[in-house]
Amino acid sequence: MPVSYGIAFIVAAVAAGARVLIGPADEGLTLVAFFPAVALAALLGGFWAGALALAVSALAAAWLSLPAAGAIPFGGERAALALNLAFMGGGLLVCGAIGIMHERYLKARGAAERFREVHDFLHAVVEGTSDMLFVKDRARRYVHCNGALLRALGKRLDEVVRRDDFSLFPAATARRLAGDDAKVMATGTTVTYEETVTLPDGKERNFLVTKGPVYASSGRIAGVFGVARDISERQRAAAALRESEQRFNALAEAAQKGIAITARGIVLDVNERLTDILGYERDEIVGRNLVDFIALSPAEGEWVAARIFAGLEMHGEHEVLRKDGSRRHVEINGKKLSDTDDGMHLTAIRDITLQRLAADEHRAAKAEAERANAAKSRFLAAASHDLRQPLSALSLYVGALEGRLAPADGQLVANMRDCVANLSEMLSDLLDLSKLDAGVVRPNVCDFALEAVLAKVASSHAPEAKLKGLALRYGYVDGIGRTDPVLFQRIVGNLVSNAIRYTERGGVLIACRWRQGKRWIEVWDTGIGIAADKTAEVFEEFRQLGNYERNRAKGSGLGLAIVAKTAALLGLQVRVHSRPGKGSVFAVELPPGDAVEPVVARRYTHRALRIALVEDNDEVATALAYALTEIGHQVVAGASREELLPRLGGIAPDIVISDYRLAGAEDGFAVIGALRAAFGSDLPALIITGDTDPAVIRRMTDQHISVQHKPLDLEALRTRIAALT
Repeated sequence: MPVSYGIAFIVAAVAAGARVLIGPADEGLTLVAFFPAVALAALLGGFWAGALALAVSALAAAWLSLPAAGAIPFGGERAALALNLAFMGGGLLVCGAIGIMHERYLKARGAAERFREVHDFLHAVVEGTSDMLFVKDRARRYVHCNGALLRALGKRLDEVVRRDDFSLFPAATARRLAGDDAKVMATGTTVTYEETVTLPDGKERNFLVTKGPVYASSGRIAGVFGVARDISERQRAAAALRESEQRFNALAEAAQKGIAITARGIVLDVNERLTDILGYERDEIVGRNLVDFIALSPAEGEWVAARIFAGLEMHGEHEVLRKDGSRRHVEINGKKLSDTDDGMHLTAIRDITLQRLAADEHRAAKAEAERANAAKSRFLAAASHDLRQPLSALSLYVGALEGRLAPADGQLVANMRDCVANLSEMLSDLLDLSKLDAGVVRPNVCDFALEAVLAKVASSHAPEAKLKGLALRYGYVDGIGRTDPVLFQRIVGNLVSNAIRYTERGGVLIACRWRQGKRWIEVWDTGIGIAADKTAEVFEEFRQLGNYERNRAKGSGLGLAIVAKTAALLGLQVRVHSRPGKGSVFAVELPPGDAVEPVVARRYTHRALRIALVEDNDEVATALAYALTEIGHQVVAGASREELLPRLGGIAPDIVISDYRLAGAEDGFAVIGALRAAFGSDLPALIITGDTDPAVIRRMTDQHISVQHKPLDLEALRTRIAALT
């Protein structure tokens, strides 16, 4: 209101100033000069502003020195008064009319502003949405559409408005759209449906369409509106989901595992395999807690139930209860189906009953095989001991008598030595196998000159090859190998011995070749050969192909078994290639070495010793005491420690030699323990035995007791005693 009053004063003042500039005039002209000012004030400020401007104008006209003696006389002429009153009345009427017009103008302007705001808002919504909006008249021509529809059609607004669907779409699509519009206008109802529309670019899209009638002010249907939402991607995703669900269901039904989907532990669905495992129908499982079918202790049941309820991962083997009361061993794996906290869980159950039974049978078979192997080892140990006792005595007697016989009896001694050597070889092979089985063989890996090893093998087997009329050849090999040279020499020696044994004519060749970056020592022969399906059998113990009569001239059947086990101990590969009737080649891998340290042969000093001897076999004790005495030693012998200790007279021997198996419950360990307790723990000790039991050999090694196996060779025994003392 103050603004309106200000406007009135300002307009009146401007009018007065204008009147002064006009100069003298009559009353009518004076009042007419102020009348536009009053109208303008009313137009700008309303009725009260015009009225105020009228009053101010009248006062201004009265106080101006006008020729008519004043615009508002206080005691003047009647005509002037009437004129002024008429001016005031007319001014008030004009102010009222103009005030009413002003109020209506303000209301109209406010309505226009509100309409503009609503229009802008609706335009933003219509143009901002991804849905396609349109309005058509009764002739099904487009009245308006939004930008989403224009973009889909690839057209401008002026290219769409006042056109029908036949101008925009293929004929078949246009007929369907026109038919839908006609139904809506005929029924006056709003409908929602899905349809496939071919766009002008030829692409088909799926839409969710809502159409309804548009009413005129008269209430008649004037057209149709529509909202179309492109759901092509959603439908493709839904189709992909359905396809994925179908594949999952097919896989689940075809899976070997039973599958259960649970929510908070309650079964929602299962596949057919799980019904087979549990023995229930599907509807007997669905709706129940999965833990009800798993045989668990209370503690396990709570743990499994908690993990399934919470949708956590789980793995384990359990038993399930079948409907018929039987139990099956199963492997259970479970995991969450989603990252949300909805408790959805997938549990896979695999029946492992047959695998468990097979595993139990395998363990039982393995245990039985181990028992049989142990029994075999014990049998071999006992048989070896029983055979070595008389053989040991025979060997000692032959060694002692060799220097006493006449030269004419040399062949007799040689024959006796051959017999003893053959028996000793067989027992040595048994011993080697026992050592390998016992795990007491410790490889001493080092670099060595290959030539020296192969030369020893060739020289040691040359007489045997010569006796059969075979040529044993090997080429000079200037190379360095790295493994245990003693065990490697035994491998090559066994291969050469086997080749000579099964070759009747031709010869044997020891060769060295490089293949695939590795050195291989090969033994070639022109013997009987081996069938391809029998090459693995030749490495089995006591397996001799073509020696069903067990001819001792063809060996014991242990040589190649020792080769296989020794190579495995050293980590070396062994290969065989053979052609029946043509010959065979055995190859053993040899890792390359770098350098060879010079080997200084150890020389032992053979001096006279006081030897404590415990042997309960009279024949062996007599032979051993005789042989040791013959080479200069003093022997104090006894059948047990009770006999031996008094005979020693409190004087410590230089070494104690004891048989392993003694009469009664006593053995060599007890004898050596008693003597070490009496004369010191560092007393050198040697056990002589024909026993090849791996456990016995391992025990000797653990107690730092040396062992010499029967049959005894006098020179070997003499060297061992010298090494220990």
